[in-house]
Order: sequence, then structure tokens, then C-alpha cells
Amino acid sequence: GHGTDVALVAGLLGWTTDNAAIPESFQAAREAGMEIAFIPTLEVTPSHPNTVRFHLSGDGRSVTLTGISVGGGQICLTEIDGFAVEATGEFPCLLTVHEDKPGVVALVSSVLSNSGINIAQMRVSRRQKGGVAVMLVETDQAVEERTLAALEKLPHILQARAIPPVV
Repeated sequence: GHGTDVALVAGLLGWTTDNAAIPESFQAAREAGMEIAFIPTLEVTPSHPNTVRFHLSGDGRSVTLTGISVGGGQICLTEIDGFAVEATGEFPCLLTVHEDKPGVVALVSSVLSNSGINIAQMRVSRRQKGGVAVMLVETDQAVEERTLAALEKLPHILQARAIPPVV
């Protein structure tokens, strides 16, 4: 009744909350080649009543995101592929998947600094010591492809992705 489904699809399309076409977001998604399915589940007990989990795939990649709608079109991203994160979508972000080894954070910070990118906030999350970890870095500037390429050449970095801010 609140239009959450059409609003979520509009968000996936990159539309702002004031877009008059939001009620037609499903049609626009189909026209853009997106396949959308909503699966209500009680598989996970959400910490917030407005929690949604996305399973997104395309171009040979996939990701699972969990977030919370906190009202007024604002969100809080709380999980990426099962790793705890915390991001509002206000800033551009860098997401790294890496081995949990000493010095990885310093190496990533150095590449960002050398690229003229300032760190606004950072959170590192791991499931177990010495295993795979993720780092979500909110930045003042967008992380460009050349910086991502430099990051992916670093030891212990398995993947680096840029996440644009929510418009």
C-alpha cells in the first residue's frame, strides 16, 4: 500500500524520489532488460521493519545487499554479501574484498591518497581472523576506473568496486 515495490525498482533504475514516473518503474525496468521478482520471506529476522535484501546479478557478477529504508527516500546499507557494513549512500564508496592480512588497509589508503581521494568514513568487516574481509570506504570524490585497476593489483585484494552515491 505504500508503493515500496515501485520505489525500490525506481531506485534500482537510479531515479530520484521526486521522479513522476515512479509508478511506471516496473515497465521501465522491463524495457531496460531488468528482470524483477519480489520474494517475501521470513528467512531472516530483520533488525528494522523496513529491511530489504537484494540479490542483484548481471554482466557475470552478482551481489547480495541488505538495507533499511529510514524514510524520506533515505537508506542505510547494512550488509554486502553477508558482511556487516554501514553506509547511507550519501557519498561515493569503494568496496574491496580482500584477504584479512596486515597492511591491506594502509595499502588501499595509500592508493586513494595518491589518487587525490579523501576518505570520509571507513569500515572493515570479516567473518573470521585471517579469512576474507570487506572494506567499505566512503569518499569525498568518486573512485575512477584507473584507481580501481591500481587497487586490484595490490597484494591480497580480491576485488575492488566503486559504488556511486544515491542520487
